[in-house]
Amino acid sequence: MNRPLAVGFVLLLALAAFADLYAAPARPLFVPIVRPPAPHIDFRGTQWFGKTYEGADWTIIFETTGAITNIEGPNTYRVGSWKATGPFSVYMELNNHYYEYRGVVTGDVLAGESSNVNGLRWKTTFRRIATMQQASR
Repeated sequence: MNRPLAVGFVLLLALAAFADLYAAPARPLFVPIVRPPAPHIDFRGTQWFGKTYEGADWTIIFETTGAITNIEGPNTYRVGSWKATGPFSVYMELNNHYYEYRGVVTGDVLAGESSNVNGLRWKTTFRRIATMQQASR
């Protein structure tokens, strides 16, 4: 092999090796995206206003203990419980499961389906009226 050709070949290999040391990757390195936790509704201590099946004024208070305060007209009852079933959904039962409700919150509206042990089913909508912190001010 010709000496100048061999020297040129060696220089070409050295240049290629040097370029590999400082080359930028073809694409950025994988960095996983860390997403913040999904928002959710904290039902504890919130008050909601709606109408009963019969059309009477109805206020529901989701107590921080998981109990329900149920105000129908002038009467107040504390015979029920509730639990969040998702980030924006809730289940409640009154009177030892005589009445059950499953609803989803959109903004300040809680809309869902009510049912009772007699097989009756109907749509029920509540509007948020306060939280316990707001009511105590």
